[in-house]
This record gives sequence, C-alpha cells and structure tokens, in this order.
Amino acid sequence: MQKQVAEKFITSQLAKIEDTKALDVEVSFIFGDPSIDIASTAVDLGADLIVIGRHRDRGIAEFFRGTTIERMARTSEVPILVARREPVAHYVRAVVGLDFSTCSSNAVSLATELVGANNVALMHAYHVPFKNLTMSTDRTGSISATDKRGIEDDIRREVDIWLNSMPIKIEKREVILHEGSAIDILPRVAAELGSDLICVGAHSRSWLSSAILGSTAHELLSYSNFDILIVPLCGKRVQDQIGKNEDAD
Repeated sequence: MQKQVAEKFITSQLAKIEDTKALDVEVSFIFGDPSIDIASTAVDLGADLIVIGRHRDRGIAEFFRGTTIERMARTSEVPILVARREPVAHYVRAVVGLDFSTCSSNAVSLATELVGANNVALMHAYHVPFKNLTMSTDRTGSISATDKRGIEDDIRREVDIWLNSMPIKIEKREVILHEGSAIDILPRVAAELGSDLICVGAHSRSWLSSAILGSTAHELLSYSNFDILIVPLCGKRVQDQIGKNEDAD
C-alpha cells in the first residue's frame, strides 16, 4: 500500500511538469537507506548523473549522521548534482574550485563537458601561512601588492602545470585566485560572474578515505544557495566521460 501511494503521488507530480512530458521517465521505488541505495542504483543503471533536490531537515539525527546528500557524496561513484534553484534554462556558466586533487581534475573535465571550456571559470583559494610574521601587512592584515603578485605568479605557474597534465586540454583558461577560504570565495565569485553552477570534487585530497567528505563540498552543501555539482574521485562513469573527452580531442 505504501508503495502504491508513493507511486501515485510521484506520477501525479511528474505530470504537472511540462518539461517531462517529452521525456521517457521511468519511476522506481526502493525502500532502504537513500544515501546507499540511490547511489548503488545509479551504478546499476549505468547513469551518468544523480540529481537530487534540497533535502528536508530531519533534525538532530542528521546533525550527527550528516544529511542524505552528504552521506551519498562520500561514497558515490556517480557525480551528484544538487539542484537548489528553480530551473529556468540550461546551465551556461560554471565555476570550478581547484585544489590540485584528482577529484578537482574530474570536476574540471565534467564542467567543461557540461557548459563548454569557454564558459568555465577556475577558482583557487590560497592561504599564506604566518604572513604577519614573514611579510609586511597593513592594519587589515593584507599583504602588499608586490608580495601578492609574487605569490599569485607562482600559483598560476603551478595551475598551468597541473592543467597541462590533465587528460583534456583547456586552451582558454580563466583562472581566478583569491586569498582566503574557498567556501567564502566560491559563492562570491559565482555571483560576480553570473554563474549558475558551482563544481567541486567530493574529496579535497586523493589520498583521503572515501568515508570523508571534503570540507569545501561539505560546507557548500550546508550553506550555499547555488546548484552544486559534486564529482567523485573515481568510478566507472567519471572515467568513461573523461575517456569520451579524450577521444573527442
């Protein structure tokens, strides 16, 4: 009975969405843990993408366990698109957070496939350790323009080397550097550029356990109002998509 009620409700909701009428939509119901079963079903179906909306607040239990989306993002082999805004058109511009990890490389590849290389901005947030002790700073803690230029020139060279080592080649590169926290800067840059999608890797370092969700992805899921594409470290679907990009080159 519960399955029949759910199926009737979902089918009626889909019928109200004009854009789905021309699509071949298959509705499936699985009873279990959504964070596990949705991701495993996506792999079984050979899906390229998991799309999920804003989650419901389930109170104190999710404070300790993490939201369904966060738990899914820790282990999913399929990229996850978290849709937070009302859809009005295709994505046209994306900002990708760079941290020089394999996940970050995968995020660049999929963002490029989604909106085109000319519509992807690459943003890297950096931190200057002990800058008050090693550099001249003003009353606000900001370093001089000369010191900043020297630091960012070094970072840009590192970004170029990293991008040149990627499976796909990006000729036009819009690289944005900011000192500070990625979670604060990514949404701000996205708003300034008029971007409609933020792309990040699920894990900030390739050696992290799959049980750990990268801090930037975690914070974006918690606080950002942008649509977010979370790209895993590995998985057949990601590697297949990157292979398609290489063949196209």
